[in-house]
Amino acid sequence: MNKRIESWVLQPLLDVQHTDFACVFSADGLLMGKTENVDRDDADRFAAGATGLQALSRSVGTAANEAAAWLQTVVETTDGYVLLVAAGEGAYLGVQTGRDVDLERLTFKVQQLVQSINSYLSAAPREDVGLPS
Repeated sequence: MNKRIESWVLQPLLDVQHTDFACVFSADGLLMGKTENVDRDDADRFAAGATGLQALSRSVGTAANEAAAWLQTVVETTDGYVLLVAAGEGAYLGVQTGRDVDLERLTFKVQQLVQSINSYLSAAPREDVGLPS
């Protein structure tokens, strides 16, 4: 997946007070987009760590019921929260916040954003194009 998300697409998430930054990344941890207020190295580190976290969360969350689908992970720290959600087939959105963020408002904005970028990030499986092997 080589699609990129421009920073202005993620900008509405920063309208929620105490939201630090947001990133979109692939299932293999490659950064696909970030807000302008986070530098590339920090965003790359966040994407790599968040990929492992969502994979672990998905594995643990479906251990008892393989039919269950992972939806999101929220990590609470002394400084704030990290919210991870699926943003398309093989793509994820991660948001880091401060302690006083309005999680309800942020979650609503995240879901709105995911609905708008999901079709762009998702790709239909390839079909046999009839070329000889």
